[in-house]
Amino acid sequence: MEGPEAPPYVPPLAVKVMRVSAPFFASRSVPMFETCSEGAQELQVPHSVTHVDGEVWDAIKSTYARGSDSTFTDAPTTLRDMVYTDQLVLPGSFGTVSVGETFHAIVSVTNTSPDMVRSVRLMVELRSDKTDKFASTMHMLADVSAPELAAGAQLTAKVCHSIDTPVTHALVCHMQHDRPPVHSFAKQYRFPIHPPPFVMQSDIHTLDDTHGAGPHACHRTLVRLLLQNTSSRPLRLEELALDTESWHASSIDACGHILMPQDIRAYVFVLEPHTPISPLMFRDALLNATDHTQLVSCAIPLGHVQVAWRIPKGEPGRLRIGPLQHHLRLPRPVHGLFADLHLEAHDAWHVDQTCHATLHLNVWAIETSLLGSETRLTLVMDDAWDHVLMHGPHQHTLPVVLEECMNFRIPCELTPLRRGLVPTGGMMLQHEQATVRAWKRLAHIHTT
Repeated sequence: MEGPEAPPYVPPLAVKVMRVSAPFFASRSVPMFETCSEGAQELQVPHSVTHVDGEVWDAIKSTYARGSDSTFTDAPTTLRDMVYTDQLVLPGSFGTVSVGETFHAIVSVTNTSPDMVRSVRLMVELRSDKTDKFASTMHMLADVSAPELAAGAQLTAKVCHSIDTPVTHALVCHMQHDRPPVHSFAKQYRFPIHPPPFVMQSDIHTLDDTHGAGPHACHRTLVRLLLQNTSSRPLRLEELALDTESWHASSIDACGHILMPQDIRAYVFVLEPHTPISPLMFRDALLNATDHTQLVSCAIPLGHVQVAWRIPKGEPGRLRIGPLQHHLRLPRPVHGLFADLHLEAHDAWHVDQTCHATLHLNVWAIETSLLGSETRLTLVMDDAWDHVLMHGPHQHTLPVVLEECMNFRIPCELTPLRRGLVPTGGMMLQHEQATVRAWKRLAHIHTT
């Protein structure tokens, strides 16, 4: 005969996970307004408006002072306070987690057996699934232990973690104890992650140096951010900033800005580099480019966008978006040299009047083997100077000893021949009968 079946194994510990979320005051279902005796004007009330008896108003007034020592007539109340009750309810987003929010939870382990359990240990991990765009992650949130846990006693741990990827997450709880036959087990709680309540688009612009901005202004970069509220509730911005190390970014006071559902708002950051942008930063990309095009793609890191927000009856959120990059298309070096040319005017531009200006020529030796060698550089005007007259020589020869960065200032005199936005002609920089770089239009000047 077979003996009685052994009862199924029941672990002596039970684990519970409770999501932590800040509650808010419930609102009243009956709107508040003044009566005629309180000073309100008597209006013609349409028949579709339901009449509210005085007993109902008395019941509503009796809730004003609940939880307070003072009566309703003595309590200072405002119209805003009258729409709320003293009841606390959970937010409408309770049970859901969105990108940018901080996941808070309390994990509780209870000894459900009648005997004492020793060497109790609780480890809590938060894991994310692997997708095509995001790699899997694992974060240890808590590791607590207790030498003894009496019957009915609890071991708790408070955990929190910022969610920054829209993939399914799992809260894994590992428990250990000394009770045979099983000394450890784990439980897993999986939950989806919803997208943030907004979408952001970024555009990056630089000041066009063909408008005579000068050698320094052309390094200024504009970053435009477009924020659209994609949720069904108003969104309040708490912070919007650009976190960058190599740039000085203008600050934007976006705190308190309200975006209604589907609203779009634009913000512009002005960035100026701490040090001038140099092609030496892209030396490897310029020398090792394998394609046969004349332009080489290079990227300048700009930083990360810090955004914080709050939604009524929802959890506050914070995200670090980026990195933002400014992609440039730089011409290939010729004979290992890279050049840039800017026109800086010192006087106002007037038609048929001579203006004093300076040509700023910057030359970089991209190939290090050229450093220290003697050579000649020639800056030549082209034949397209039809609307602006340049006085003096049309060719400048520059004997140089090549260094990593060389700066040349060439004074010149220009006379615009017509009013409006006048294009100048172009120039070429030559080295050993080869064109290092050509500028088709050196600048566009505003002439009065």
